[in-house]
Amino acid sequence: MSSHAAASRFRVLIWWAIALAVAAAVAMVVAGTAGGPGLVPALGWAFALGSAPIWASGVHQLVLMALAARRGVDPVPPPPASVPSTAIVMCTADDFDPLRAGECAAQDVPVELVILDDSSTEEGRSRVDLFAQRHPARVIRRGDRRGHKAGNLDNALSVLGDRYRFWVLVDADQTLPPDAVRRLHARREPGVAIVQGRPVPRPAPGLPALLGMLPAVHLAVSQRGRPASWFLGRVALVDVAALRAVGGVPWRVVEDVALTLEMRAAGYRIVDAPEVAGEEDAPVDYRAFRVQQLKYVEGAFELVTRSGSRALRAPIPWSERAEILFAHLLVPMSVAGGAVAVVAGGALASAHAFPTWAGPVSMAAALAPLAAELVRLVRCGRWARAVATATLVPVLYASLLVASLGVLARVCAGRAARFRVTPKGPAGFGIRGRLVRVAPELVVGALTIGAAAAGGMPALLPAVLIPVGAAVALALAPAHGSAHRAVALISPFATRMSSSVPASTRSASRTIAPAASRTTA
Repeated sequence: MSSHAAASRFRVLIWWAIALAVAAAVAMVVAGTAGGPGLVPALGWAFALGSAPIWASGVHQLVLMALAARRGVDPVPPPPASVPSTAIVMCTADDFDPLRAGECAAQDVPVELVILDDSSTEEGRSRVDLFAQRHPARVIRRGDRRGHKAGNLDNALSVLGDRYRFWVLVDADQTLPPDAVRRLHARREPGVAIVQGRPVPRPAPGLPALLGMLPAVHLAVSQRGRPASWFLGRVALVDVAALRAVGGVPWRVVEDVALTLEMRAAGYRIVDAPEVAGEEDAPVDYRAFRVQQLKYVEGAFELVTRSGSRALRAPIPWSERAEILFAHLLVPMSVAGGAVAVVAGGALASAHAFPTWAGPVSMAAALAPLAAELVRLVRCGRWARAVATATLVPVLYASLLVASLGVLARVCAGRAARFRVTPKGPAGFGIRGRLVRVAPELVVGALTIGAAAAGGMPALLPAVLIPVGAAVALALAPAHGSAHRAVALISPFATRMSSSVPASTRSASRTIAPAASRTTA
């Protein structure tokens, strides 16, 4: 049996194992509540079916971690001395940082910096113009912001034509090491359309350290465990001819996964270059983390509803189609199922019929994306830090439940998914403004108290008020308070992770020789 056939057979067994594990857990809940009085059997079904996507998500993440561990380390090819015509393409929308742009452009081979400016404020546009007056950079603007980042890139594809054979895509908060372009080109080979580097969080104190660590750990594990690599939207070398061949970037909120699907359907490959690390800012506070996560929830739901049929029909291996659809379908299902499980679980607990084993199982599923980091902490003897991380992270994600339900309801009502730009600065609102942002949570909390009192279900209070209270507390917490400083002791992962990035990436911005600016409206 060939290695490819063996791997395919192994993945079939994995999908069956996930289905059987979740089905067994559902059956245990249903069987344990079947003989209960009144509504207990129905509540048991509701709790089991609501918990199923959460359990499936946890098992899926553990499977990806196991597959990533089985994967060997690819040899790093030597970087070429020169590269074909390449542009550093930076997307910005009122978040341009001249220091980051300067570091990205300071490569050890000739490249050009192209800034795709979607800024809507005069201040944002002025920052870009001032940079372009002092440094060799081309600025491209458009008359509207349709399609958001995807539309911005497609507009650049039209304006630039075939001027560059390759783009290196970066976000406005990104920095690259000086040999990044050469190292990305070193991974090029026939049939490869995208060479994907490794986004890593920039070292930060307090809460941002934890908020940057969460997606970083998830990406590091899942990217290596997937049947084929995904485009991550930044720190990536893109073949312009291949991008043009697939019709540009699909206009989706998660445009990176949508482009992955199109590239694979056209027969192109995406390869990883984990040795090329591009630092980026972690969410500066809870508000920024909330915006980032809600964008992903909304984008995942949009991808499933608007591109699901495309994924099912795409001429790519079934394991890749299943991974794309399953991973993104689990996001809205876990949100909706989590809400059902919280209410049904609280009602079961009030009736003294809650399956006690289900709580730890759900907690373990919630922690599965962080399993690799928790294992590392335990092996290092940092038990207190591991326990603190395991306690805080589920609460942090649970705090998004009400807001996530809101964005899903918005898309279900027929409204287009919104592309949300993650704020780069701390929230400047007073207490009143922060309370307005968590108004849905306050309403849900008040309704829960009334329902628990009227229905005689006291156990419903902690089930609902823990996520609601966490959202309110985190929204009201000062940006640099003692609680945020305490988080720095819990998870220094961002600092440890970025220590592997060359020091030159974190140095002050290098000076680029002045040149005439070029602005395309």
